[in-house]
Amino acid sequence: MHLFTGAMSSNQGNRFARLTSTIEDFRDRPFLLGTSDCAIFAGAVVLALTEIDLYKKYSGLYDNEFSLLRLLKKNGCNDVVELCAREFAKVGIKEVHIHYANRGDIVSFLDTQDVACLGVCVGSQCLFHAERGLAAIDRSKCTRAWALTDG
Repeated sequence: MHLFTGAMSSNQGNRFARLTSTIEDFRDRPFLLGTSDCAIFAGAVVLALTEIDLYKKYSGLYDNEFSLLRLLKKNGCNDVVELCAREFAKVGIKEVHIHYANRGDIVSFLDTQDVACLGVCVGSQCLFHAERGLAAIDRSKCTRAWALTDG
């Protein structure tokens, strides 16, 4: 199993160019469970910055709310954020206080319907997958963060 060690090695190329490319890839993608949703977006960011593919084992296992809820229940989780937090911990991605989130770190927040969502910090704003692509939300509204960068 590939473990995340924190700091990116120089042979991994320009991680922020890969982050920008991943963001651009999702910028206008419509939200579709199992194809283009917050977990897939967060997984793509993790893959771009760490070369760890956390989403691969869940690919194709859900495509609607019912199948997602079944997947979460099977894994003993209440929401996508809880499932991803467990996967992050398994590979050494550590949770940090939201105030320490840096560009490229994974973040979460509760939307207007109290649904837990995953996104990426890009500074004082964080990007989350919304109905018509990515939406920016102030970092102060986020509740959790996982460090993929070292500042």
